[in-house]
Amino acid sequence: MPILEAHALLEGGPDRQVGEAAGRILRRLQKGAALGEAMAATPADFPRAHSALVTAAEKAGAVPAALGRLRDEVDRRIAAWRTLAARSAYPVFLLVLATLLIPLYLFFQGKTGTYLAIQAAVFLPAAGAAALAYRFRGPAARAARSLPLLSAALKQAALGESLSLLGLLVEAGIGVREALGITAEAARDPELAGGLRQAARSLDAGRNLAEALSGLPGLPRVAHGTIASGEQAGAMDRALQSAGAALSESANRRLGRLLIGLTGGIYAVAALTVVIIYVRVMLEYFGRFSAVQ
Repeated sequence: MPILEAHALLEGGPDRQVGEAAGRILRRLQKGAALGEAMAATPADFPRAHSALVTAAEKAGAVPAALGRLRDEVDRRIAAWRTLAARSAYPVFLLVLATLLIPLYLFFQGKTGTYLAIQAAVFLPAAGAAALAYRFRGPAARAARSLPLLSAALKQAALGESLSLLGLLVEAGIGVREALGITAEAARDPELAGGLRQAARSLDAGRNLAEALSGLPGLPRVAHGTIASGEQAGAMDRALQSAGAALSESANRRLGRLLIGLTGGIYAVAALTVVIIYVRVMLEYFGRFSAVQ
């Protein structure tokens, strides 16, 4: 399907944001711009790494293949995050249910105002925090990467994403030195971005890619071995993508285990709270019974 026709179909599709982005690309294509150039002119819609990949593919005459690989990589990331979001729905449901049900005895004791005050004190700040986190997604993500339990998993996910992107750029024909710079700009973790820039400088000093990447923060020995083997075998791009995918999957498993631990913690806190409430009610009952006696 011709590019102009494909973008025209997207522009009329059901997703408004996708349609608007496709419309902007379509108008630039109609003015004679190349696809990579049109993508680079709309950085709010397309990361610089993606437009650079398409530009390199245009020079090599392999745009459909590059777009297909880029689509597969983006789809993989979206599927991973959707799976993680689905897993996190159950702990959130448990938290909401515990907040609603545990203090419910107050309602039956006639303390409706106290019960509603507890709900407002919990849900209103939570809703405000969620809205602020969405509004300031960048600072919120940086703050999440500093949390003890989340830090390692999120940094591993960022590393996997960067290695996969680096592999795609190299596969598209972009020089390794330039690809490292582009990947550093796209990195979500500042420490990782600095490590990628240092790797580029190491290449200038005569080191090979595996040696240059050895200083990346959090790079496991297995992933480093995969990259080194791929470089020696002349399959550097595939090795980078394989190592990146493995790291991303490992990070998602770690986040999944954290969610399982959170679920167990919620169960434990809820059970302890119920026991405390039960003991308190029983002590009040026995106190009243003793007073009657």
